[in-house]
Amino acid sequence: MFHNQGGNVMLVGIIFQTGQKDGQSSKRNSLTLAVATITIYASCAIEFFVRYSKEHPLKSAPLRSDFSVGQIRRPMDLRIRAMSSGLIVTTAFLFIRSGYRTIELSDGWDGRIITTETYFNVFDGAMVVLAMYTLNISHPGVLLKHLNEQATNSAKKPSDSDSSIGMAV
Repeated sequence: MFHNQGGNVMLVGIIFQTGQKDGQSSKRNSLTLAVATITIYASCAIEFFVRYSKEHPLKSAPLRSDFSVGQIRRPMDLRIRAMSSGLIVTTAFLFIRSGYRTIELSDGWDGRIITTETYFNVFDGAMVVLAMYTLNISHPGVLLKHLNEQATNSAKKPSDSDSSIGMAV
């Protein structure tokens, strides 16, 4: 939203020849906010993985019947590891892109970085394409589907009292 507002302010500055500095600052600030947001997200993800690997949750949960004694968490299977790795790699790609865009606007519209097309292709375009492909390969909906099916199947198991109902209706 702020990024688009910066573009609009710059366009007005170009049309009325009042300058582009306000719009440029707004765009740079919005990109800095994006970098800060990704950093907060990555920090939370790192904390989660550290706590998960050390079996040190924020608060204790009651022991579930499908867990063995002393087991706090379900071990990560190959699909969850693939999904987690994909999210880590995608976050890194988007962090690189946002950082590049912030640096790109720091020199203004006539700076060396923004006028070099190779930098843009590598640090902006390629990072987005790689993030999209990575997320498509490690898509959570596909990789977590087996957990949803397990939960659905365990919820559908008929109990002894339900089997007497049958087709008597």
